[in-house]
Amino acid sequence: MMNTKVSVFLLLLIFLFSTPSYAEKGKIEWSEVPLKAQQAITLHMQDRKLVKVKKEKIILMTENGKKNKTTIYLAGVKRPGEKKTWITVDKDGNLVDIEEENAEEVLEDQVGNKKKKNKKD
Repeated sequence: MMNTKVSVFLLLLIFLFSTPSYAEKGKIEWSEVPLKAQQAITLHMQDRKLVKVKKEKIILMTENGKKNKTTIYLAGVKRPGEKKTWITVDKDGNLVDIEEENAEEVLEDQVGNKKKKNKKD
């Protein structure tokens, strides 16, 4: 019985201290992006500045119906005064998508950030 309480307490401590490392889901450093993916992102950045890089594991459906697990990298790039653009590539440097950030998502992010700031006060 005592061992169970100690185990639960230790698990809670682990979760408490590990939570901040997952504060922004999937966010990684540029140096963690494979070289081929970095080259593809750089090719499509044009004169935009890199703002954020994310890593996600996804399952793609192939034409013959097979599931293909892969890792993709999303690079948020931006020019001053413009919306953020997301460049998505796979680990081999193949371009998956280039998409301009949706204005509605930006508004939701800004509202969410204001709420977080108010909670800190």
